[in-house]
Amino acid sequence: MAAKFTVASTQPETGSSVLDELIGAVPAQSPAPAGNKFVSQLDANSPLDEVESRITAATNEYVVEVGTLLGLVRDNEMWRKSETPYTSWEEYLRIRWDWTPQYANLLIRLVPIVQAVSPHSDRPVNAGQGKALWPIWTQDGGHDKAVEVFKQTPGKKSAAAITRTAVALGYIDEETKPQKEARAAAPPAVLSRFREFADLVSEGDGKHLIEAAKADPDWGKGALLPTLRQAVWMLESEFGDPSDD
Repeated sequence: MAAKFTVASTQPETGSSVLDELIGAVPAQSPAPAGNKFVSQLDANSPLDEVESRITAATNEYVVEVGTLLGLVRDNEMWRKSETPYTSWEEYLRIRWDWTPQYANLLIRLVPIVQAVSPHSDRPVNAGQGKALWPIWTQDGGHDKAVEVFKQTPGKKSAAAITRTAVALGYIDEETKPQKEARAAAPPAVLSRFREFADLVSEGDGKHLIEAAKADPDWGKGALLPTLRQAVWMLESEFGDPSDD
């Protein structure tokens, strides 16, 4: 049976998670590293590999940590310090992290939103929640409106719930039928591939995933781990915390 992940740490309920084993991290019940403390100690003069190691190790405050560090790399063109001759920010993201510029830039711009509403949450605020608040944040008085929407959203505060609250408060318009249809379900072929991937990940309680990552540690840490974290955050922002069900 596949491990059950939680929003707070992307770790299973007990013991070490698949993600932990990939990076040799601590068990799920141990305190997470003080991410922001280490992030604040880094600047444009820091070694690129040190910044990248913090990106890889980001845990609970994923959006703030990774978004802040990516902003540091992008805005100061730190990617030029790499031994790999990257020609652009976009190429750096694709080769080093297997991320799109859209995803990386999203995390960067969500940092102030997540920081603003985090004091009103009992768990780390994820990218999906921040993205739902973005249309409100960009309005006049967006900071206060975003905080109001977040505080008034009941229950799990999923991205969908945040949007419903924003509509109810009159800050954004309700999604039209054509817009909903534009977000149609994935084609059967794509859905089938994701199901095969889920079966592969859970096969042998994740042991095969660990073996694949250890066979190529650079790929395991630099591409697979960030991608899995991204997927977990996206799914939990849509469906909420499964441990609450």
